[in-house]
Amino acid sequence: MIIAFSAVALFTGCSKEVLNDSLPQQKSAAVVQNDLTTEELVMNLVFNIKPGTMPKSEIERMYSLLTSSLSDQGKQAFRTLFDNYKGYNGNTVVSSVVKTEGVEKILEGKAPADEFGRSVASCEKTLVVAASGSGKVYVYTKRNGSYALIQTLAPGLAEFSIVASVAVNEKNIVIGAPSFMGGQVFIYKKSGNKWVESDIIESQGKAMFGSDVVLKENRLAILSLDFAMGSFISIYQRIEKAWVLSGEIAQPFVFILDIDMDEDYIVGNGMSFTSPFPAAYIFKEQESVWSLEANVELPGFMYGSIAINESTIVANTFMGIGGFTGNDGKNYIIRRQGGVWSITNVIQIPQVLSLPALNKLDISEHTLVVTSPLGIENFPGDAAFVYRKSEGAWTLKRTLVPGDGGANYDFGSSVLLNKSEVIVGAVNSMFNMADPGRVYVYDSH
Repeated sequence: MIIAFSAVALFTGCSKEVLNDSLPQQKSAAVVQNDLTTEELVMNLVFNIKPGTMPKSEIERMYSLLTSSLSDQGKQAFRTLFDNYKGYNGNTVVSSVVKTEGVEKILEGKAPADEFGRSVASCEKTLVVAASGSGKVYVYTKRNGSYALIQTLAPGLAEFSIVASVAVNEKNIVIGAPSFMGGQVFIYKKSGNKWVESDIIESQGKAMFGSDVVLKENRLAILSLDFAMGSFISIYQRIEKAWVLSGEIAQPFVFILDIDMDEDYIVGNGMSFTSPFPAAYIFKEQESVWSLEANVELPGFMYGSIAINESTIVANTFMGIGGFTGNDGKNYIIRRQGGVWSITNVIQIPQVLSLPALNKLDISEHTLVVTSPLGIENFPGDAAFVYRKSEGAWTLKRTLVPGDGGANYDFGSSVLLNKSEVIVGAVNSMFNMADPGRVYVYDSH
């Protein structure tokens, strides 16, 4: 789900194999690229566009469009927020190892700056992890309770493309590789015990094609994001042995950051060029035609994450509305009642950051997980919160923090609920950038 090109899974405060006492431990200093312009930093944080991979003139144009709906005062506040964000270089981060029930499993990247865990997907015993730094995708299978690496996929990326998103079902692995000029989607088919490249879907002129991909049975949704025209969602259907374009959703002058799909609904978290607030866009298929059924305004600034499970949608925003002070930690439950989609509950995670952070999330029938990445001194973060639904109410049941001492920044950059597991990615894309990244796997109970 979601661009923001990240991966997260529920995380418990426990260590790997040996549980330690609850003692404070210091992480290495946070390393931020202070030589980046504000425009470059925003593009990296929000869209994972790496410095040097896009002309500065294009970055400045995208930034201008991104902030076009703000007042002059709002634009200055937004710039000040991100300029301050760069000033945390050298801070020492303090975290604690928390002794809790259960044992986490940790999968590690293979090379420095691998950005392992940028996106995660799973189906039955198969776990797929994207590493956008190296442009590779790692495929694991679950054996005797542990995940074993069985194959490394290396799609032939075009210039300026990155591996941003992955999806998997029993027969196919889908890899989204967008670039600001276009992009491709690579499809691998299972053949015996191996995954073999079978199809490449080209962008057909769309920018950031493959920013997010969602695969449900024989239906594939692909997100594109053109910073001048708006957003497109291309829907492909597997018919016999070919992937056929069966529908397309166009939202002119709307940035959609994240998408999800369930049955005959596709949802997106986005923001119009002409509106100061983001919204949850809800599309429905009727007689093979997709149309906008509703858009529910979200109190906040800039779009965030979104997920759908049957008739329940959960969405959040990149930052709260309190004077651009940072993420306010609010997540909005949206349901259809009497034919009308509306916000029915607001879930406030207990740790609120004063830095901009994209809280990733996922939802199943009775479980919701929300992450809080970017833990910096005096700004608690690096956690995932697990909620359970009972009699219509969502209650916080577990708080998951890295049991290896929290030595990984950006814990919660992606998240996934897989039956009895919570899977969280920590890519270290902005802090401690030489670290390869990790994926944490927890028992959701």
